[in-house]
Amino acid sequence: MKTFTKWKDYFTSYLFVIPGLSLFAVFYLLPFYQSYRLSFYEWSGYTPMSQAKFVGLSNFNKAFEDDVFWESVIRVFKISIGIIGLEIPLALLLAILVNKVIRAGAYRIIYFIPTILSPIAVGMIWKWMYEPKFGIINQTLDALGLSSLKHAWLAESSTAMGAVGVTFIWETFGTFFLLFLVGLTGIDKQLYEAASIEGASSFQTFKSVTLPLMVPTIILVMILLVLGSMQIFGQVVIMTNGGPGYATEVPSMRIYKEAFENSKMGYSTTLSVLFGFILIVFSVIQLTFSRRYGAKLYE
Repeated sequence: MKTFTKWKDYFTSYLFVIPGLSLFAVFYLLPFYQSYRLSFYEWSGYTPMSQAKFVGLSNFNKAFEDDVFWESVIRVFKISIGIIGLEIPLALLLAILVNKVIRAGAYRIIYFIPTILSPIAVGMIWKWMYEPKFGIINQTLDALGLSSLKHAWLAESSTAMGAVGVTFIWETFGTFFLLFLVGLTGIDKQLYEAASIEGASSFQTFKSVTLPLMVPTIILVMILLVLGSMQIFGQVVIMTNGGPGYATEVPSMRIYKEAFENSKMGYSTTLSVLFGFILIVFSVIQLTFSRRYGAKLYE
């Protein structure tokens, strides 16, 4: 009787899980399988899938020899490092300052506003700001007597990718600012009081109390930033369309162009599979490193 009741409970539990698993299979596992399968075919996307030509590993061989794609991967990896190096300290610093202000609701709203805008809207706003003649950035430099620093920001290969990176930071800053703010509010105030009684300076308190307890949030933010910045797409399309030349060509744009401009759906899918694998590897490496470093902070 107990065995029957036990199996009945198991069966009932699985009944509640099955709808969620079914949706996950239909909207995640099945598309993933279809994408992986399509990477072995040559298909334009304009004919029935039944007419696709099986080419085996030909698409993968071509992808490994595609210098433009791998250069775009290296390019977006470099800009991701820059974004992480700027955005995390800035977001954490402002979160600490706002956390000390009693009535800081206005600051939270102001910082979060860019996050609710679409990448297309953000790209259009910053494209106007970067405009060489009438953009607010160059006009401000003129007003400050810094005309020598003026650039055609989106038209020069030396500044275009950095300009797009700044746009990404502005757009996503609010999300990570709030994550840090939530992490800070979860720290017990008594720890700060104890540090104050011991005569610890602000820096010592940050190093010994705030930073170790914020490690889980920092790890989460780093992973989200890596995944988000390496998949940057909307801003690039609106602001530079990959130019000048290939200066701002990113993997997502390369995949898009192969699919919808060159009508190579099979090859485009191959690039997306490879890029997805790269993102997974980066995430695992980053998570492993962060956990080990975080463990040292707690010691």
